[in-house]
Amino acid sequence: MDFHASADNGPPIDQLRETLNNIFDQLRAAGGRSADFTAMHWEAAMPGAFDPSRREVDLCYREVFGGFRPPITLSPGAGPLIVRAQASIQPRNDPKPIWRGYSLAELERQMSPRSAAVSMQAVFKQKSDQGLEFRATHPNAAYGISYGPGRNEIFDLFYPEQKGSRPLWVFIHGGYWQASDKDDVQFLATQMLKAGYAAAMPNYDLCAPATLPVIVEQLRRFMKHMHCNAASYGLDPEQFNIAGTSAGGHLSAFLVCDPALHFIRSALAISGVLELEPVSLLPAGRILGLDVAKARALSPALKTPNSGARVGIAVGRLESDEFRRQSSNLAKKWNALFLELKGRAHFNVTDDLASGGPLADLARKLATPSGI
Repeated sequence: MDFHASADNGPPIDQLRETLNNIFDQLRAAGGRSADFTAMHWEAAMPGAFDPSRREVDLCYREVFGGFRPPITLSPGAGPLIVRAQASIQPRNDPKPIWRGYSLAELERQMSPRSAAVSMQAVFKQKSDQGLEFRATHPNAAYGISYGPGRNEIFDLFYPEQKGSRPLWVFIHGGYWQASDKDDVQFLATQMLKAGYAAAMPNYDLCAPATLPVIVEQLRRFMKHMHCNAASYGLDPEQFNIAGTSAGGHLSAFLVCDPALHFIRSALAISGVLELEPVSLLPAGRILGLDVAKARALSPALKTPNSGARVGIAVGRLESDEFRRQSSNLAKKWNALFLELKGRAHFNVTDDLASGGPLADLARKLATPSGI
């Protein structure tokens, strides 16, 4: 099946975002998914601006289609940006259950928050606007510090007004390990900065070509780097706290179980993917580098937090049944503080961290040694 879209107004990235979202809408209307693409061809008067190797272009593509990327050819044209895509739409009507009574199609809906979003373009636009506004008010933050050799192994560090050795609050962005960037979540540090915490937001490689085991190792390296260099950064090594949403929720919950990271004092997993076996059964499992065995090995639900770590788990009440089940079950297993946020879905579940509310209260309570 062939799809076609074009745009000629605005900066190149805005044109690309418009055309790709148009293609996505056509694909979804035809019953297809990002995994069904077989090829794409992009044509533009200035093709270099749309080179897929550019980070800005790569992140734009991932906003729409995640890590599913068919071969993309690029060529010069005389007019507007034109995107042509080919897809082989695979049937998903087999009613056979593959996980907890869910068929493939049902499990995809349960495990794919994007399928319930009205507009991912609006979601990312809002995050971008909030990030720009936040960065404008923090001109003295430390941006792009390296924690490892990879080009994406960098982080941003924000300081509160208080002086001296500060406690640290780390926030890991989501995006199903395939999309997004630290810039999309910086504004979520607002309430913790007001409470006197320094805040760090790391980047990591995205799938594909990265795999989830690679990402886990990167975040492990990041946390060790922060702890080893705490004095240099003006941080209290005895007060390290970690949080994250979606994929970041998974990573936060997994890292607090790592004996090598025993210095993590608290973890807050927000709408996290906490059991990975169902993901390994979906097309996403392939690009994440997961089979059932690796999925189980990387599932927080099959781990135990380090002794002494304070743990909280939060989820939006409007999330899918499977997301809510995973969060509530793990909270019971770990005897963790549990918060179900009324009126919140996957892409607004973290809003309180910026504006204040129950989730921000939980984050502060977990990070405060005497808070529990």
